[in-house]
Amino acid sequence: MVKTLVSVLLSLIVIVGAAFAENAYLRSEFTEFGEALETLYDKTEEKTANAEDGKAVRDMWYQKKKTLHILVPHTSISYVDYWLDEAIGLIRVQSYDAARAKIEVLLDVCANLPGGYAISLENIF
Repeated sequence: MVKTLVSVLLSLIVIVGAAFAENAYLRSEFTEFGEALETLYDKTEEKTANAEDGKAVRDMWYQKKKTLHILVPHTSISYVDYWLDEAIGLIRVQSYDAARAKIEVLLDVCANLPGGYAISLENIF
Protein backbone atom coordinates (compact mmCIF):
# COMPACT_ATOMS: atom_id res chain seq x y z
CA MET A 1 0.00 0.00 0.00
CA VAL A 2 2.77 2.44 0.93
CA LYS A 3 4.75 1.54 -2.19
CA THR A 4 1.71 2.24 -4.33
CA LEU A 5 1.11 5.64 -2.75
CA VAL A 6 4.77 6.58 -3.08
CA SER A 7 4.78 5.45 -6.73
CA VAL A 8 1.66 7.48 -7.50
CA LEU A 9 3.07 10.54 -5.74
CA LEU A 10 6.41 10.26 -7.53
CA SER A 11 4.63 9.86 -10.87
CA LEU A 12 2.55 12.94 -10.18
CA ILE A 13 5.65 14.94 -9.23
CA VAL A 14 7.41 13.87 -12.44
CA ILE A 15 4.40 14.79 -14.59
CA VAL A 16 3.94 18.20 -12.95
CA GLY A 17 7.69 18.86 -13.14
CA ALA A 18 7.74 17.96 -16.82
CA ALA A 19 4.78 20.27 -17.46
CA PHE A 20 6.55 23.17 -15.78
CA ALA A 21 9.77 22.43 -17.68
CA GLU A 22 7.85 22.31 -20.97
CA ASN A 23 6.20 25.63 -20.19
CA ALA A 24 9.53 27.27 -19.32
CA TYR A 25 11.14 25.88 -22.48
CA LEU A 26 8.33 27.13 -24.73
CA ARG A 27 8.40 30.57 -23.14
CA SER A 28 12.17 30.89 -23.54
CA GLU A 29 12.14 29.73 -27.17
CA PHE A 30 9.34 32.08 -28.18
CA THR A 31 10.85 34.95 -26.19
CA GLU A 32 14.16 34.54 -28.01
CA PHE A 33 12.41 34.32 -31.38
CA GLY A 34 10.27 37.33 -30.46
CA GLU A 35 13.39 39.38 -29.75
CA ALA A 36 14.72 38.57 -33.23
CA LEU A 37 11.35 39.57 -34.68
CA GLU A 38 11.44 42.86 -32.75
CA THR A 39 14.83 43.63 -34.27
CA LEU A 40 13.46 42.86 -37.73
CA TYR A 41 10.40 45.01 -36.98
CA ASP A 42 12.62 47.93 -35.96
CA LYS A 43 14.67 47.60 -39.13
CA THR A 44 11.47 47.44 -41.17
CA GLU A 45 10.15 50.53 -39.45
CA GLU A 46 13.40 52.35 -40.29
CA LYS A 47 13.14 50.94 -43.84
CA THR A 48 16.63 49.46 -43.59
CA ALA A 49 15.59 45.79 -43.52
CA ASN A 50 16.56 43.58 -46.40
CA ALA A 51 15.85 40.00 -47.43
CA GLU A 52 19.01 38.78 -45.70
CA ASP A 53 17.71 40.10 -42.37
CA GLY A 54 14.51 38.18 -42.94
CA LYS A 55 16.38 35.04 -43.94
CA ALA A 56 18.45 35.23 -40.74
CA VAL A 57 15.25 35.32 -38.68
CA ARG A 58 13.80 32.47 -40.76
CA ASP A 59 16.96 30.38 -40.25
CA MET A 60 16.65 30.96 -36.51
CA TRP A 61 13.01 29.87 -36.67
CA TYR A 62 13.89 26.73 -38.65
CA GLN A 63 16.38 25.72 -35.96
CA LYS A 64 13.84 26.32 -33.20
CA LYS A 65 10.96 24.54 -34.90
CA LYS A 66 12.96 21.30 -35.13
CA THR A 67 12.48 20.83 -31.39
CA LEU A 68 9.23 22.76 -31.08
CA HIS A 69 7.51 20.19 -33.31
CA ILE A 70 7.72 17.81 -30.37
CA LEU A 71 5.65 20.11 -28.14
CA VAL A 72 3.61 22.36 -30.43
CA PRO A 73 1.07 21.12 -33.01
CA HIS A 74 2.02 21.35 -36.66
CA THR A 75 -0.76 23.85 -37.37
CA SER A 76 0.74 26.39 -34.97
CA ILE A 77 4.20 25.89 -36.44
CA SER A 78 2.93 26.29 -40.00
CA TYR A 79 1.04 29.42 -38.95
CA VAL A 80 4.34 31.05 -37.95
CA ASP A 81 5.97 29.79 -41.17
CA TYR A 82 3.21 31.35 -43.26
CA TRP A 83 3.36 34.82 -41.66
CA LEU A 84 7.16 34.86 -41.59
CA ASP A 85 7.46 33.94 -45.26
CA GLU A 86 4.95 36.63 -46.18
CA ALA A 87 6.85 39.25 -44.17
CA ILE A 88 10.14 38.29 -45.80
CA GLY A 89 8.58 38.48 -49.27
CA LEU A 90 7.21 41.94 -48.52
CA ILE A 91 10.59 43.08 -47.22
CA ARG A 92 12.19 41.75 -50.41
CA VAL A 93 9.97 44.01 -52.52
CA GLN A 94 10.43 46.87 -50.02
CA SER A 95 6.78 46.97 -48.99
CA TYR A 96 7.78 47.88 -45.45
CA ASP A 97 4.38 48.94 -44.13
CA ALA A 98 2.76 45.65 -45.12
CA ALA A 99 5.75 43.70 -43.80
CA ARG A 100 5.48 45.47 -40.46
CA ALA A 101 1.85 44.37 -40.20
CA LYS A 102 2.86 40.73 -40.76
CA ILE A 103 5.64 40.99 -38.19
CA GLU A 104 3.18 42.48 -35.68
CA VAL A 105 1.04 39.37 -36.08
CA LEU A 106 4.12 37.21 -35.49
CA LEU A 107 5.02 39.18 -32.38
CA ASP A 108 1.51 38.61 -31.07
CA VAL A 109 1.75 34.90 -31.84
CA CYS A 110 5.08 34.67 -30.00
CA ALA A 111 3.60 36.43 -27.00
CA ASN A 112 0.43 34.32 -26.85
CA LEU A 113 1.25 30.86 -28.20
CA PRO A 114 3.17 29.59 -25.16
CA GLY A 115 0.24 30.57 -22.94
CA GLY A 116 -1.90 28.10 -24.82
CA TYR A 117 0.21 25.30 -23.37
CA ALA A 118 0.66 26.75 -19.89
CA ILE A 119 -0.59 25.13 -16.74
CA SER A 120 -3.73 27.11 -16.05
CA LEU A 121 -7.38 26.49 -15.33
CA GLU A 122 -8.46 27.75 -18.74
CA ASN A 123 -6.26 25.13 -20.44
CA ILE A 124 -7.35 22.31 -18.15
CA PHE A 125 -11.13 22.81 -18.26
